[in-house]
Amino acid sequence: MFQTVRNWWKGGTGKVTARLFAFEFIVVVTGVLVAQALANWAQERAALIAKNEAKDRAEFEIRDNMYVAKVYLTAIPCFEERMREVMRDASRGPIDRQLAVRPSLKSSGLTKIPDQSALLLRKEDGGQWSNVFDSLVRNVSDLESRSSKVADEWGKIVLAERGSGEVSIGDRLAAREAAANILAHLRGMRINSNNILESGSKLGLKPRSLSESEYGPAKSCSAIWESGRSDPPLTANG
Repeated sequence: MFQTVRNWWKGGTGKVTARLFAFEFIVVVTGVLVAQALANWAQERAALIAKNEAKDRAEFEIRDNMYVAKVYLTAIPCFEERMREVMRDASRGPIDRQLAVRPSLKSSGLTKIPDQSALLLRKEDGGQWSNVFDSLVRNVSDLESRSSKVADEWGKIVLAERGSGEVSIGDRLAAREAAANILAHLRGMRINSNNILESGSKLGLKPRSLSESEYGPAKSCSAIWESGRSDPPLTANG
């Protein structure tokens, strides 16, 4: 058997077959490597596009939240004065119905960036953009949580409203406690709003007016109470 193989190789047929096998092997391996490189390139490009889209969406939402923060910074002093009025009046007796009416509050939020895009963004500039975004996420979440608590507490003030039937001392105390809680939440909202505007500015962004372009930050407290909105119509602000 070994003699037959040696004769096959010496006859030249074996050498031709070996060279052909080597050539085909190189072609196949090269094709696999090229295909793998193209797949990796396509995957990296898709990840880069997704990262850029995530960043664009985040900055769009950040501008919205900066607008919400701006609205709150102008409305909070009016809310605080209203709560102090509730506490003063409730200490003496039932309160006027208008003090129990809460204006609409703004909603805020940031969409979570997918993990792969978040990792690429953190590598992009040493984490500077991502660190600011993380701070924004915390402040936006806190702002939304506190505004929800303000809405819940404000609903308790109606207990001391003279049009709600007999108002007991307990009802008046509950209204005063709710107003005190609202004042505490408003202080936190002021801090969150300032942080949001400061962080957005670090990213070179400015507040963006929402789709309701006919509304805006209040220029007077009366505009808020008359419109029932924390961002009254611009005509009422004029």
